[in-house]
Parts: sequence; C-alpha cells; structure tokens
Amino acid sequence: MEATSLEAHNAMIANLSVRFRFNQKYISRPGRKIIMSASSPEITLSYRKGIEAFGSKIDFDWASIKVKNSSRLGLLGKADYSLTYGRFLHKDQLLFLDYYHFAGNRSTMTVFTPDALQLLSYYNLSTNDQIIEGHYEHHFNGLLLNKVPIIRKC
Repeated sequence: MEATSLEAHNAMIANLSVRFRFNQKYISRPGRKIIMSASSPEITLSYRKGIEAFGSKIDFDWASIKVKNSSRLGLLGKADYSLTYGRFLHKDQLLFLDYYHFAGNRSTMTVFTPDALQLLSYYNLSTNDQIIEGHYEHHFNGLLLNKVPIIRKC
C-alpha cells in the first residue's frame, strides 16, 4: 500500500450519474407523484472526471455501472442485491483522495446499510484500478424464527 499522507491541493471534479428503472409504476395525485416498487432492476451509470484547470492538478476519468434490485420471494422473504463494476479509464494525475474507497466501517456502533462493508478497514483496499463489488441481503420475514413457539409469542 502506498503512503497516504495527505497534502493540501485544489481539485476540480465533475460528476454525472444517470439512473434507469424499467417498467416503473407510479400513482399520479394532484401536485405529486408516488413511485411504487418495481420488479425490474435499477441501473445506475456514473462518470467522474478530474479536470486539470484553475489550479487543479488532477486528471483522471472514472466510470462505473451499478445494478440494484429487491425481489419478493413469497414465503421465503425478500432478497436485496447490488452489483457494481467500476474502473479508472485513465489516470494521468491521481491522488490518494481520488482513489475508489469502499464503504468500510471499523466501528461496532453503526447504521447497517446494504452497500456498506462492516468491519472493513477504511483505506486498506482503496484502489486506483478497477473494482467489482457485490452485496446480497436476505430477509426471511420470520420464516425460521416464527416456527419456535417461545420466540413467536414475544
């Protein structure tokens, strides 16, 4: 791992993200739109550009695609998953702050989010190359524990 000493610098970064959800259903009410859950996955395309201008000394391109979905499995509960692929397309001037950093958390006092990696060191796996990241979370909705009489009554 490289030295991670941070020095003061200026950075000009442009971000662009586009999210697609096919077959999205919604209810139209006067003055608002209520989005209903959809069975098709959500696809997010992201692009980040470090621009060497106005005192900025960085020059890189990062692109990623993320597929995310939530599926109801009847009596088996609900499954949530997300898959991300990303890579630096070019990295002429790239500082450690601009690397891809996974959403790690070394604290035991935390909020559990589907895309976080619990107890992962903050910067040990940061990269300036490419990443593949996957998350899967399953909610049994009481399928297993509701069969135990003492727990079911609590």
